Amino acid sequence: MDEEIKGKAKGGMARAASLTPEKRKEIAQKAAAARWSPLDEGGIPEALYEGILELPGGIIIECYVWKDKGRVRRAFHKRGLARSFGIKSTSGNAFMRTIASKGLGSAIPENLHHKLNNPLILNTKTVGQIHTYDDVVLIDVCDAIWQAS
Repeated sequence: MDEEIKGKAKGGMARAASLTPEKRKEIAQKAAAARWSPLDEGGIPEALYEGILELPGGIIIECYVWKDKGRVRRAFHKRGLARSFGIKSTSGNAFMRTIASKGLGSAIPENLHHKLNNPLILNTKTVGQIHTYDDVVLIDVCDAIWQAS
């Protein structure tokens, strides 16, 4: 059963046929390197370490350490950050709704809104990809809550 190749696949097959095996290998190696590279090289960063940060008052936050352009950084899981403020959340979206609420939303500076709306995606060894925030976001959110009260 030899089916006719149609559409974009036709162009892909023609290109593959025109390339030498060495050139196809080179292209495949570059693609694999780009797919699995750390953030320094343009990919999704890999969490080097995963753990729990225990704060005073029994507050527990899932914490991840990763490397960005040679600098070691710490990030908190979006869901864990919500729990640290006593927000019941299974996905982290309750945290965003709370932050955007009338009383608090106006106290959030624009740069913090930007950070909250653009979480960092990390690859982890245990649960795959997660949405996180840089550790300074915790301090910034606490400051905004303090300003709003």
